[in-house]
Amino acid sequence: MKQILTISTIIAVMATLSLPSLGASSFLGGYTGGICTPDGLIQPTKSMDISFHDTQKGFGGTDVKATGALIGLSPNLEVGVAFIGNDTSNFTISSKYRVVSETATAPALLIGVFDAAGSANFLSADPSLYIVLSKNITGFASDATNSPQNPMRATIGVGSGVFNGFFAGLDYALQPKLSVIAEFNGGNIGGSKNLFNAGIRYAALPQLRIDAAFVGFKQIALGASYRIMLP
Repeated sequence: MKQILTISTIIAVMATLSLPSLGASSFLGGYTGGICTPDGLIQPTKSMDISFHDTQKGFGGTDVKATGALIGLSPNLEVGVAFIGNDTSNFTISSKYRVVSETATAPALLIGVFDAAGSANFLSADPSLYIVLSKNITGFASDATNSPQNPMRATIGVGSGVFNGFFAGLDYALQPKLSVIAEFNGGNIGGSKNLFNAGIRYAALPQLRIDAAFVGFKQIALGASYRIMLP
């Protein structure tokens, strides 16, 4: 009950603001995504996100904290690093590349790796490779911008390591400022398998995204990402 009240309070505060919601770092740090699964977005070129997330015993009963930095090197390439820790801190390197861009009728295709060196052994002993298909599945406006109306982005993928097997996610923009995220990860993250997660993401400032989620619908997770434009 306390967890539900906490997230309800966050939503109520967010609803009083009116700034756009943007993609941001996952709760594991170092790559754009939902709660733990990668999505179809790439960090904007010449920008860097600094993030911190705490899963509060969400993965394998361990209080996992992730502090990350994510840089957009090109319109199709991002690279990120993160310190992910429970009792000890582990340095991870990650990257995501958009192979094919999304069109009106076809999804985007992306490939990536989380923890390329396999250093975060308490999450997975191996690097986590993945391939992702991602597509906006809502209608488009008829104005000159041809922008999605209340966009809902669907993502499906397969991978190894923490994404071992199948994963999928939905990111639905309830308002320009607020998105709701739901996902399934069939992999094994620190002993937690086949996780269903849900949460919200909100732009409290143009540069600041605030996240709140239930991991496995049992443990609350909180975090934030701050975006810096690079010269």
